[in-house]
Order: sequence, then structure tokens, then C-alpha cells
Amino acid sequence: MPAPHQGTGSFGSRSPRRRRFDTGAIRGPATLEVMSPRAIRSSTAPTRTPGSPRSPRRTGSPRSRGVAVLLAAAAAVVAAGVFAAGCAAITGVTNPAGAAGAGAAASAPIAALDDGFLGAVSPTPEATISPEPGSWNAVTPPAGYRVVLISAGDDSATTTLSTAVRAWAEGHDVVFQQLRAMTDDEVEERIDQAAASEPDLVIGAGAGVVDVFALITGQYLAQQFLVLGAELPEPTANVTSVIWPGAMFRGTGLGSSGEIDPTSVTARRARDAIAAGSASVLHGHTGIVLDLG
Repeated sequence: MPAPHQGTGSFGSRSPRRRRFDTGAIRGPATLEVMSPRAIRSSTAPTRTPGSPRSPRRTGSPRSRGVAVLLAAAAAVVAAGVFAAGCAAITGVTNPAGAAGAGAAASAPIAALDDGFLGAVSPTPEATISPEPGSWNAVTPPAGYRVVLISAGDDSATTTLSTAVRAWAEGHDVVFQQLRAMTDDEVEERIDQAAASEPDLVIGAGAGVVDVFALITGQYLAQQFLVLGAELPEPTANVTSVIWPGAMFRGTGLGSSGEIDPTSVTARRARDAIAAGSASVLHGHTGIVLDLG
């Protein structure tokens, strides 16, 4: 098996490879139980049995007691800030990349899409939209955005798409890695390897990855995927696709041979595909198909 080709940047493996069709239980979000000050005092206050002596009265000057009150109030403010931050960490903060990876770029501001990208449509998962040409041009990934490209084969269409993604990454300071595969088993291994590194986006180039992406991407719902020059027959909400005439393959046994025309995958089409697809993911419009027409 050929060794993965490294691009600009690398990612370390963080978790063991998941087995296909793993249906383990999904754990819900962590919860934090907060006690009121009265409950805290009640739970920590010593109990007094009848007849036992009372605690001695506080001593000290009014000034010293006033300073103590001020210090306690300051401590309460700090504790409230820590608690609020903890709640934000537990509930999560939505960023423009939706469920995209936890890269340092996730909270950076992102330019708006033009009105012609969605029009009056509010797309639902698996919907197909036809954005106006160039309506994505203002959107660029923030510096440090992390991308892994998975390519299968060395045909002209796959090569053209891979070249466009690499150029896009280099032009926007994207941390980029390409993982090459030749067989379906290798494509599956590359998906597992890519997802383990938790990048912001995993990109699949061309028809060669579709069959395996259709089987495996649903196991990594927290990871965003983008397929260029093909689409999945039943994508989950974390898989976005970009297609155009001649680059509309949906999987083996589905559709007609007319949906694959290698000559339709031109350098210009490939550049538009990565720009439009990444813009859609960055703005949280995922699980849909972009038809560039």
C-alpha cells in the first residue's frame, strides 16, 4: 500500500480506527448541576442538637467585617465568570463552520455569501441548489483552516480536482494534506485516518471516492466532508457535494453513464467547485448539493 502523500502541513493520529457500521451508543451533552447559595449553606452548615452551645458571635471591627464582605463579593463575581465560561464550553458555541473540526481558525470572521448563492431558498438536507456564478467569491477560509484531501486513482479528472484544491489551499494559508488511494479499501483507510486527525474539512475528489464515502461518512457525523465532481446518493447532514453536467456520478449502479464525462472536469470548473463548496461549508450550509450548471 502506498504511503500517504504529505502536503503543506500534517496531522497526528488522535484516535483508533473505527470499525465499519459501528452503532455504539451516542452520549448526550455533559450537564452541570449548580447548587444555590442557600443550598450550599444548608449542606455545609453544622447541625446543632438541642442543648448544645451556640457558636460564638463574630468578632472584629465593622471595618474589618466590611473588607471581608467586599472580598467575598469580588470572589463571587469571579466565580460567576468561571461558571458562565464553563456553561459555554458545555453547551458549545456555534461557529460558521457548523460541525466542522476544532481548528484554531473556527472562530475567525468569514465574509458573507452574495444573495445569489441561496436566493430565496432555505435548503434542507439533501436539497439541490443552483448558486449564481461567483456568488461565493468573497468567502475565503480563515488562515490556519485545516483540510485533508482524499483522492482515488490518477485519472485526468481526479488529477485536475486535486490540483485545484492544492492551489486553493496554498492561496489561502490553509493547512493542507493529501491522502492518495487506489482501491476502495484504501479509500476507507484514508477516511479513517483523516477523521482521526480532526481537520476542519475532509474533501473527496471525484467519482472514485463516492461508493466508500457513501458507506463511511455517516459514521463520522461530527466531521464535515465535501465531495467535488460527484455526489452521494443519500448524504448525511455532514456531507456537501458540488456537481455540474458530466460530473454528477452518484454511485455504482445509480444513474446513467452520461453522468461521467472526464472532459467536463476542467481547471476552471475545479476552481469554482472548491471555492463554492468550501464557502457553503464555512457558512453552515451542509448536507446539500451545489449544482454549478
